[in-house]
Amino acid sequence: MRAHLEAKVEVPRSRAEARELEVSRVVSETPDAVTLVLRDPDGQAFTFLPGQFFTVLSEIEGETVPRNYSASNAPGATELHLTIKRKTGGRVSGLLSRTNAGARIRVLGPFGSFVVEPNASARRRLVLVAGGAGITPLMSIARTVLATEPESEIALIYANVREADIILGSELDRLTASHPSRFTVCHVLGERLDRALASRTLDALTLAGHAEAVFYVCGPDGMRDEVLAALAARTVHDDAIKMERFAIGPRPQMHTSSAAIAASVAPGARPIAIRTKDRTLRTVALPGATVLEAGLAAGAPMPFSCGVGGCGACRVKLVEGDVELEEPNCLSDAERAAGYVLTCVGRPCGPCTVELPEEGGA
Repeated sequence: MRAHLEAKVEVPRSRAEARELEVSRVVSETPDAVTLVLRDPDGQAFTFLPGQFFTVLSEIEGETVPRNYSASNAPGATELHLTIKRKTGGRVSGLLSRTNAGARIRVLGPFGSFVVEPNASARRRLVLVAGGAGITPLMSIARTVLATEPESEIALIYANVREADIILGSELDRLTASHPSRFTVCHVLGERLDRALASRTLDALTLAGHAEAVFYVCGPDGMRDEVLAALAARTVHDDAIKMERFAIGPRPQMHTSSAAIAASVAPGARPIAIRTKDRTLRTVALPGATVLEAGLAAGAPMPFSCGVGGCGACRVKLVEGDVELEEPNCLSDAERAAGYVLTCVGRPCGPCTVELPEEGGA
């Protein structure tokens, strides 16, 4: 699969500081989805780029569990809308979907590079492709562009199993009625949005014929791959394709004791040395584990936030060895050249040594 990434969004390299926000109201979107409308107790506005996400920190059985949720409203308001779809067996999504007005939650962010930077003089042609809860960052983009760029046009392809699953449906209807010549919505219901269906749907959109159209794709892995294949068949250039993907937060390895670590040194395990200002901690990454997962399991003070390579909070210096990074991620070419890696999406290829930044440092 080809990797696509919007221009890097700069965020502070120090450990992110959580904001405690109040849930002012809860909006039921579908039987499985709600929008939490959050306010800062100090009345501060929320500054982010449309398409970015926030990390919600939930306390569950004594564990801080991070999950990423996109803002679905436009930036600059005193409200932040996080739209959350409950997953079967999901600890965090289930908990948040039962949240009541008046509750307080801790939030980090914003993060992510799946963005549009508003430009009042722009004449964009955007094609947004969403599946299920993938509508949330695209809704923020649509709301912002339609409100701030009078010459821009948007077409949205939105796939769901059934009509009752359409998230933010009333808002989509409102935007269509308010901008009939600039916003088109094509719902795909009851069918898997595979390559063939994606191609037929794109052919039906006059907007997609514009050579300058840019495509934003957000949805389940399988759907994204099929849409990318359809776009490749249309010879859409990589630079015109932006893709978002999410993952749950890092899952620590299931061993912490020295004996267990020693016993795990077997084919596939990768020795890791983690340097801090005061000491060097030695551990291993089990097959398939990231540097972050291995470090957390060993009790190292690993910085992290988003868990998907989108924020840079887990950036460390690779001193020795080789670490393979999942793509796309937010590292710049200069950072890569300087030897930095992201532990949340970095898996050691063999023995390696990493150096953690000092608290509050770059």
